[in-house]
Amino acid sequence: MRKKLGKICGERMSFKATVERYGSKKAFKGPDLMTILLKDVIRTDTHEIVCDHLWFTAGKSWEGLVSGDQVSFDARVSMYEKGYKGRREDVFKPVTRDYRLERPTKVKKIPTQSTVQSSIDRSIKLTSEVSHSNNGSITQSVE
Repeated sequence: MRKKLGKICGERMSFKATVERYGSKKAFKGPDLMTILLKDVIRTDTHEIVCDHLWFTAGKSWEGLVSGDQVSFDARVSMYEKGYKGRREDVFKPVTRDYRLERPTKVKKIPTQSTVQSSIDRSIKLTSEVSHSNNGSITQSVE
C-alpha cells in the first residue's frame, strides 16, 4: 500500500526516480505495450520517498532512457482498486484500494555527476583547441 501517496491523492506535483528496467504488458488488441519500471520515487518538494517502485506505460516521453538513469517528471496522484472482481468462487483476492501516479509530463533525464564532468571535459578540450592567429581572428580545429 502506498499510504504516502494516499495523503496527496488528487494533486499534481513533481517527482524524481531511478529507471530500473523496461518490460511489457499485454494490450487488449495488437502488439504488447512497452512499460518502464521506476524505483525509489521521491517528491521533489519534500525529498520524501513516496513509493518503492512504480510502473508506467513507456510512451515517447520515456524514450532514450536506460537502466540507472535519474529522471524528473510531473504526475497526478490517483486512487484505483486492485484485486479479483470476477465471479469465480475458487479465486480469493479481495478488492483493495491503492494509489498510483498517472499522466506523467515534463519527463527529463537528470544529469549525473559523471555526465556533468564529461561535459566539462569536452568544454575544456574545445577551449584548448581554439587558437588565436597573428591577425586577431579566432580559428578552431574541427575533428
